Amino acid sequence: MWDQVLRNPEADYDFWHKKGFERYAPEIRENFKARIILEVFIRKWNRKRIIPLVTDYLSKYETNRMIDEVREGIGYGVAESDDLKLSDLNGREETWESVIRKHKGKKIYVDFWASWCAPCVDQFQYKDKLKAKLGDQVVFLYLTLSDKEEKWKQAVEKYGVRQNSYMVTNSRSSKFVEEHKIQSIPRYMIVDENGKIIHVNLIFHFKF
Repeated sequence: MWDQVLRNPEADYDFWHKKGFERYAPEIRENFKARIILEVFIRKWNRKRIIPLVTDYLSKYETNRMIDEVREGIGYGVAESDDLKLSDLNGREETWESVIRKHKGKKIYVDFWASWCAPCVDQFQYKDKLKAKLGDQVVFLYLTLSDKEEKWKQAVEKYGVRQNSYMVTNSRSSKFVEEHKIQSIPRYMIVDENGKIIHVNLIFHFKF
């Protein structure tokens, strides 16, 4: 069963979750349904496709470690939002739109990162040289995704990114994340003087 379904990249996970385990004993059916949900989460299915599977599972069985991991990972039970919800180091709430408005008239370099992301923090070694080169013509905005508040605050101090630093509090339920396909980090964007994103996935080719 493991080879037929979970190790098969061509498996129809929707089918197996809904009907594929009907002939098996209840405890086997419950276990494999949970494993299917964890598998599609690992394979980065869209949140909207995973939520019905979790809901169906919870209507029939009690939660467990695997399901809890998925629920946390997709923000299960959290309403979807169009905007990014942000929190600064003092706990003040902002949104993407409100922060971008603050810096209208300047280009904004947006760095999506997380304290647990080694490639993200490795790039911080270049930030001072970049700021020195660009001067005050660009605002540097640091947004951490899917992070723990305590770890984020420690990393902000360690890597010297206190200014314009925010934690995204709805990483898993924001349409902004979905629409801009922010599926991996580090991720860099450039916003122009009017608040429009002009580079949605910058790869260190700076033309200001």
